[in-house]
Amino acid sequence: MARPNFRRSVRRAAVAAFLVQAAAAGVAAAQQAPPSPADVLGYGLGERFTPYAGVQRYARALAEASPLVEYQPYGTTPEGRELIQLVIATPEHHRRLSQILAANDELTRPETSAQRAREIAETNPAVVYFSYGVHGNESSSSEAALYTAWDLARGAPEVAGVLERLVVVIDPVANPDGRDRYVGWFNSVVGARPNVNPQAREHREPWPGGRFNHYLFDLNRDWSWGTQPETRARLATWWRWNPQVHVDFHEMYYNSSYFFFPAAAPINPIYPEHILEWGRRFGQGNARAFDQFGWAYYTGEAFDLFYPGYGDSWPSLTGAVGMTYEQAGHGAAGLAIQQQSGDTLTLHDRAQHHRTAGHATLRTAAAEKTRLLLDYAAGQRTAGAGEADFLLVPGDDPTRIEALVAHLRQQGIQVERASSGFAARATAYPGWQPRTQFPAGTYRVRTRQPLGRLAITLLQQETELKAEYSYDVSAWSLPYAYGVA
Repeated sequence: MARPNFRRSVRRAAVAAFLVQAAAAGVAAAQQAPPSPADVLGYGLGERFTPYAGVQRYARALAEASPLVEYQPYGTTPEGRELIQLVIATPEHHRRLSQILAANDELTRPETSAQRAREIAETNPAVVYFSYGVHGNESSSSEAALYTAWDLARGAPEVAGVLERLVVVIDPVANPDGRDRYVGWFNSVVGARPNVNPQAREHREPWPGGRFNHYLFDLNRDWSWGTQPETRARLATWWRWNPQVHVDFHEMYYNSSYFFFPAAAPINPIYPEHILEWGRRFGQGNARAFDQFGWAYYTGEAFDLFYPGYGDSWPSLTGAVGMTYEQAGHGAAGLAIQQQSGDTLTLHDRAQHHRTAGHATLRTAAAEKTRLLLDYAAGQRTAGAGEADFLLVPGDDPTRIEALVAHLRQQGIQVERASSGFAARATAYPGWQPRTQFPAGTYRVRTRQPLGRLAITLLQQETELKAEYSYDVSAWSLPYAYGVA
């Protein structure tokens, strides 16, 4: 009788044990892997528009599945929809988030020394904030938001390692009421397959469209005024994050390509140089990413950085590198449309372009996060340097100055009230009576404060405009607007 081959039996047992362990590990990995939007929603990127309830459903599912993602409501729209942020960070950064944000807040202060700023910059992650869909019918951006969040949660190769150096905040739909107005209309008119003919009904969105919020207000003109509930909620949470980078993802008309920074002229001359320099750096990083795919883009045209109420200019006035990214599409593009070139532009293409631009922006910020934080702090140290303060005097109608002060404080600007009369040398605005004596109740707005540049821009008589064309209004001085001397 042949002797049993114990060596072979042991080898087979070892192989079997390895296979069992590998299978168990595979099951565990599958259980731990965060679900994709397709897993939760049942369709792939660009196959259909996601209503806001679907955005929330996926955001919650991702937060429940991933220790990197937190789901944070921050307000409510006029139609009762919850405004949300996804905070994406490593478990370690989540654990010490309060300390990270406290140190980040130090960088906003002009009095923080260069030495202290360097200590923070070398140990703290930078904060990058992505806003999507402030115009509800510019709808590819929110599809991209879901996939960008998933990419970060799963550690996709395109964003590998960035969370070691960044905390990322994603607002997937900044205008939920407008988005659902557009998505509901589109789904009511589209056929079984999209019609690429630009004259088809699905490409001719009726008034009022999804661009605006419930009150038909353009939320991308409201950052500096805070007239809308969505804006006020966003301003209230902004000061928690004090981000170093803010990207506002938009769409433009479908026969264009893709726009990213640097911005076009005119540019508010009050911005520190690092804002413009970083706009160029991020643009170069985006260009490299787009060049890999042969995608068309342009920079330095059409979209300026002057009017203070945009989602790029207002953040820049707070010290962040604020940027607009514009993808061809808009409310006319639907799921697919034929461009004048003869090419077909799909929702998948549009969302993928935004997704790729987001990846590139995160890589650029992570690669130079220490320099980004140092430049942010240096810019804040010069806020208001050499600039006169503003004195606001109560008039015959006290409600005017009360409304102006409430506006400034809502913006986060520090305002002081004099408890007694005082004398000061001051220059009156044209049309106002000169004075050297100021009564009790006079308000003082110091320009040496974290939001000094924002205060100057909103309160000064005129912001210098060196261009013949501006994308929006070019005058907004609040003392004139409120009738306050």
